[in-house]
Amino acid sequence: MRQSLILMSTVLAIAPSTLAVDVLPGDIMTLPGTSTEEANELVGMRVWEQVDLFEIKDRDGVVLCKGRLSLHVVRTVMPAADMFELRITDTDVDLPGEIREIRWDGFSGMRTDCNWRHDLDLGDKAAMRAGRSHDGDVVTLGYNWWSHDPWGDTLSLDGGEDSSQMFILTNQVGFLTDSSTVTIELMTGETWETKAPGPKTDLLGDINGDGKVDGADLGLLIADWGTTGPHADLNGDGVVDGGDLGILLANWK
Repeated sequence: MRQSLILMSTVLAIAPSTLAVDVLPGDIMTLPGTSTEEANELVGMRVWEQVDLFEIKDRDGVVLCKGRLSLHVVRTVMPAADMFELRITDTDVDLPGEIREIRWDGFSGMRTDCNWRHDLDLGDKAAMRAGRSHDGDVVTLGYNWWSHDPWGDTLSLDGGEDSSQMFILTNQVGFLTDSSTVTIELMTGETWETKAPGPKTDLLGDINGDGKVDGADLGLLIADWGTTGPHADLNGDGVVDGGDLGILLANWK
């Protein structure tokens, strides 16, 4: 979220990250995975959640794949950073569709650390590759699910399998619902899309980024009271206090 009138046009920089990969526009990287013990920026407050039941059909309307896509946005412990998490679960073991990748757009101009969590008791099912489109907008998480394939084949997430917890850590704070799109693509090319959080909001006081200023935002501001924020420091003066409370109440809706 743009935290003050002074900072509205400022891109906030992420502090040096301990994550494995900083994926730049045009990059395709192989990811080893990480955990909260290795990267404390994975710890934070979940401020938004969306769960979609997806169903992917062929051109004749035959269902090839279905399951559950969970999306989260986490305010990390790092200053000026949001973490976009996603995971596929509950895929139908009786359907033939195999998932090739997930694409998430809306990240143009942002530094993006991508990785997957290996501390969730998920075995070795992991998104081994991440890439950025050449214009930097789309982050792609591809699926070599079984550690490393010695033959170099592109593997997939099959029916009955759950993904690891994948995440995109950006140098933008906040998001605006329905400003970006997540796409699931099968190995055979069929796709399914859903609207997802994007990288910013213009509504001062909307600390949790849900498009309104209400009691949930007030709770986050009180939790940050007397600190530097940064998320609840709405006027950008370096401390969360009565000035920020006044801005929040003025935009209450």
